[in-house]
Amino acid sequence: MYKKQSFWSNIIKQSSWYYLCSALNNGLAILLLPFLSRRLSTEEYGIIQLSTGIGLFLPMVFSCGIDRAIYRFFNECRTHKAKKELISTVYWFVVIVGMVFLTIFVLSSSLWFKSVVHISPYPYVLLFAYPYLFAELSTIGQSYFQQVFDLKRMTIIEVIGTAINLLLSIYFVVTWDDGALARLVAITISFFFKSSIYSY
Repeated sequence: MYKKQSFWSNIIKQSSWYYLCSALNNGLAILLLPFLSRRLSTEEYGIIQLSTGIGLFLPMVFSCGIDRAIYRFFNECRTHKAKKELISTVYWFVVIVGMVFLTIFVLSSSLWFKSVVHISPYPYVLLFAYPYLFAELSTIGQSYFQQVFDLKRMTIIEVIGTAINLLLSIYFVVTWDDGALARLVAITISFFFKSSIYSY
């Protein structure tokens, strides 16, 4: 009976961390929506939405879905060394391929960006590209913490990252002339912070 209660209490505990982490990531947009709607022009808001769309697409291209290998093979690795090699292989594959792909994306932007997006490529194209490499590295870190059931630490990282995103977004949008650039820089700093902590 005690073991059964312990099992269910552990399930509830772990689920609560998942819920909190998911609520933070999904709730940030809701928290910022009224503020951004008042402060940003239609064009600025469109740039941010475009960045979000590109951010959903680019990681699928440069990661080639290899980050999913952590979920598939982690528990099949019998030793700590094998698990470490799996995470390291996935991590460095994403870093190297991501840097090469995104650098080509940025350098070629002068040929197509303005005709497609109707704004000058720089500095926006940099903030459309590299932050999502940081985001993908954060995803790898999340995958690892989920596999080892260290959800508390993962949630703490996500809480701090979300707070950075929220507070810097508000501050930059209020103090900068370019609201879209302000929001994108805040996102970049947040993603960079999380990827740095997960990588460490």
